[in-house]
Amino acid sequence: FEIIKRPKTPRKSHATIPLLHEFSVKHTQLYREVSNESLLCYWPLPGYVAGNVMPNALAYILTKGAGAMLTNQLVKKHKIAHAVSAQVVAWVHGGIFCLKITPAKGKVRACRKMVGQVLTDFCKCGVTKTQLATLRKAMALHAYHRMWNLKKFTSAWLNKYQATGNEFEL
Repeated sequence: FEIIKRPKTPRKSHATIPLLHEFSVKHTQLYREVSNESLLCYWPLPGYVAGNVMPNALAYILTKGAGAMLTNQLVKKHKIAHAVSAQVVAWVHGGIFCLKITPAKGKVRACRKMVGQVLTDFCKCGVTKTQLATLRKAMALHAYHRMWNLKKFTSAWLNKYQATGNEFEL
C-alpha cells in the first residue's frame, strides 16, 4: 500500500449545487375565502390536573385510529362530513375540549344530530378493548415521538411547567 498522491490541480466538478439563502418557507396569509362550512363543538374542562389523560384519550378515541367513532360514522359510513378533528387545550384553571367537523354541503344539521347520537352511544357503551389497546399504543408512540423531537419535548415541558409549577412534570 502506498500513500495516495494529491493531484497538483484540484478536480473541478461539473455538477452545480444551488445555494439556498433561506432554509424555510415563510408564508403568511391574512385573508382567505373559505367556501366550506365548519361545525365547532366546545365543552369546558376543569383546570389542569397532573396525570389526567382522559380528555386527550377521548379526543383520540373519537377522531383518530381505526376505531375512531365520530370519523367512522360521519366521514366513512354516512358520508355527511369531510373531516373530523378534536383538540384539547388545558390551562391552569380551566380548558376546552373542541370538536371541529367539516360537513358536506348542507349537512350541518345531520352532523350535529349524528354527533349527539355518537356521544350518547359512547356514554352508554364505553370503550371497547380494541379501542383501549389502540389508545395505549398510540399514547406510547406519542410519548416516544415527543421525547425524540427536542422542539416537541421542550414545548410539552414548558406547557406542563406553566400549568403546574413543577419542573419534573411531563
